[in-house]
Amino acid sequence: MTPQLKQRLISVADYAKMTASGILAEHERIELIDGKIFQMSPIDPQHALIINRIAKLLFTHLDENQADISIQNPIQIPQFSQPEPDIALIKTEQNRNTEQHPQPSDVFLIIEVANTSYKVEKEIKLPLYAKAGIPEYWIVRTDKQEIETYHSPAENDYEAKELIRPEDTLTIQSLHIQLPASKVFF
Repeated sequence: MTPQLKQRLISVADYAKMTASGILAEHERIELIDGKIFQMSPIDPQHALIINRIAKLLFTHLDENQADISIQNPIQIPQFSQPEPDIALIKTEQNRNTEQHPQPSDVFLIIEVANTSYKVEKEIKLPLYAKAGIPEYWIVRTDKQEIETYHSPAENDYEAKELIRPEDTLTIQSLHIQLPASKVFF
């Protein structure tokens, strides 16, 4: 019989202290998921370009009072996760606590751009976001030029899924905004 070791998970508070004390460098591409620190995939040029295209699309279609666009910044999912999604649409500053990172109740939409990280986005982050009650989650597949959209979180999954191709229209459900998917891809 293999002996079992008791695991100690790192809390969001521990993670913040580790960063503040210099144990973790602020410039490192890491994130806290379910109490464990993970190295994030490097951002290749195509990944960066798609993030920029989506950000530009959102900036042109959002009213400044509808939501803030957060690019590669933390979302705090109490008590053991602090992912850094590629893009998050969050409540505006005047509508949320600015003394802490946005919480799930502050988030309208999370967008992750994926190619080599697809399995992580689908198998690890999707259940994390659904369980936290994030209303909408998109995975932008650079390899297939399609976007998987999920909304209506329930348990560790989403009740609704739609596959969007470049000729389709993207809809941000919670904000009732439609975007041309063709502007995301080449």
